[in-house]
Amino acid sequence: MAPGAKRFKFFRRTDTDTDTESGLEDNDHKATQLILDFYDPVIKGRDSRGRTLDNIIAWPDENLERSHNYIQILFPLPEGSPFNMEAPVVNREVFDAFRARSELRGRMREAFVRMLRFYGFETLEERRAQEKEKEKEKEKEKEREKEKEESGESEKKPDAESHETTETGIDKESAATPQTETITPEETESAPSSSTQNQSSADPSPSPPPPTITVLRAPHWRRNSSNWVHPFDHNHLRLTRILRSLRVLGLQAECEALYSALEDVYENSRISDTTMRYWSRAVLRALWIAPDDERIGWLKRWEDEREEGERKEIERG
Repeated sequence: MAPGAKRFKFFRRTDTDTDTESGLEDNDHKATQLILDFYDPVIKGRDSRGRTLDNIIAWPDENLERSHNYIQILFPLPEGSPFNMEAPVVNREVFDAFRARSELRGRMREAFVRMLRFYGFETLEERRAQEKEKEKEKEKEKEREKEKEESGESEKKPDAESHETTETGIDKESAATPQTETITPEETESAPSSSTQNQSSADPSPSPPPPTITVLRAPHWRRNSSNWVHPFDHNHLRLTRILRSLRVLGLQAECEALYSALEDVYENSRISDTTMRYWSRAVLRALWIAPDDERIGWLKRWEDEREEGERKEIERG
């Protein structure tokens, strides 16, 4: 075994626990519901320590670094954890629920994006969204400036007309009519402009999410990466967990995007070969085999069922 490999071992349950069809005993059914409630956007359940998903992803980076008992609920696995014996474990019920319910995966993606920021990454989509927000803010600022200018011109015109009335002796009632006629066209002119602006900003309808995701180094990469881009950091085990959890629970695109970014980090840093090997195992191995070689019986049966279904589909086609 390569030096340091033990740092990446997952906690083993008994073969009976691992190989049951439901995945867990009655006691563990509560843990199953805990995962589903925790990620349900309506229920917003709490973990065993009373924390919600929103609580945890709102933590500053310092808390995410120091605490070791949240990552297991943020990215649960079919394997247990030696660091948090209360950590719920993914079974077939949780597995099926995540793959069937987009709202659960959507909430998990929020956890994924938060951890990306913690490690110094961001998604291309997030960057584009930020750039779009900046552009919108610039447009709003231009509109505010334009309104100020128009407001200033409107204030000056009545003063000038009032002065003219005094000089020529025109009474106030006769002056009021042309004044109204003068202002109305200006208001009519500015209204379409505002409407056009609103229409323009609303024209680009929200496009569906792209089929793939790109993970990039964020502007704060240098600062945040210094915390974990070195040999055998505990965050490497966290990243192994994140990769495997994303893949198990149906966020394949996110898993592959993070893995691609980590490959680049490995090529240009002192990240160890052992670390890279575990990351690769989490992404490339058969789903039922954990990075530390533990076999998950119900996942094996699921993969067999899927392959059989695909084979029959090909035969029918």
